[in-house]
Amino acid sequence: MKYQKEIKGFLLAPIFPSLVFSLIATGMGLYSGLKKEEIETSTYLFGGLIWFISALPVSYVVTFAFGIPGYIVYVKKGINSLKAYLLGGSVLGLLAPIVLLIIIEFKTIIEMGFWLLFASVVSGIITSYMFWLIAVKSPNNAFNTVANKDSRPLT
Repeated sequence: MKYQKEIKGFLLAPIFPSLVFSLIATGMGLYSGLKKEEIETSTYLFGGLIWFISALPVSYVVTFAFGIPGYIVYVKKGINSLKAYLLGGSVLGLLAPIVLLIIIEFKTIIEMGFWLLFASVVSGIITSYMFWLIAVKSPNNAFNTVANKDSRPLT
């Protein structure tokens, strides 16, 4: 399959920020519960699973709606540096709150404020980094004309 690395990147990369945030939410919940001595581990572990499941759709919507067109622009312009992908990921991360505004009540999103923007940018950076590792850095990706000619990995 010609675009195997790209497909794998677009399917796998959005999972990582959801996983990171669910682990952070679970850890914060466990820490909070331990401080108050009211800990029920199963409650916090279930909460982490809920965070993971609820963050996945947003990650995929932003990735497919904005990440794929962004990747096509990068390919057409010959951009393949990690810095460019991280910058693009942070910009795309800022678009996630817009997607959330469509899905969730406006007041809830506004109340999250800075933390939502911060989490969205970090999510975009994580996703773009993982995509870059999976699809772009690989010397076998379909759009990598330099690597396809002489098998040198891009850096």
